Amino acid sequence: VYASVSHMEGAAFLAQQPAGSVDLVVAVDVLPYVWDVSHVLRGAGHALREQGLLVLTTEEPTRELTETADGQAQEVQLNQFARVCHSEEGVRRLAAAAGLEVKEVQLGRIRMQGSRQVLGKAFVLQKPKAV
Repeated sequence: VYASVSHMEGAAFLAQQPAGSVDLVVAVDVLPYVWDVSHVLRGAGHALREQGLLVLTTEEPTRELTETADGQAQEVQLNQFARVCHSEEGVRRLAAAAGLEVKEVQLGRIRMQGSRQVLGKAFVLQKPKAV
């Protein structure tokens, strides 16, 4: 049973929620449409209660990620289907910056593109309990 269901831009919705008021955020097949996921992760970090969960999926890059001009590892890539692929390292870095811990990551088929399986990762992130 849901207390409420909303349909709007995710990062803005999460930022509008009272701090610590949300138990679970599900963002399945959302991040392939978002280049800069830091806003989504920060919003979730704000809205989630202690030990609340964020479940999200990312698509695996379709070609090798390279270094950026300043020598940093590339974390985001646009694939041939115009979907955004995020590296696991990038999601981990941005999650930590948003105050979220990575509890689990699993690689697998996340959807179909016609008859082709699309590989991706499912992440379970958690807002840690305050000490």
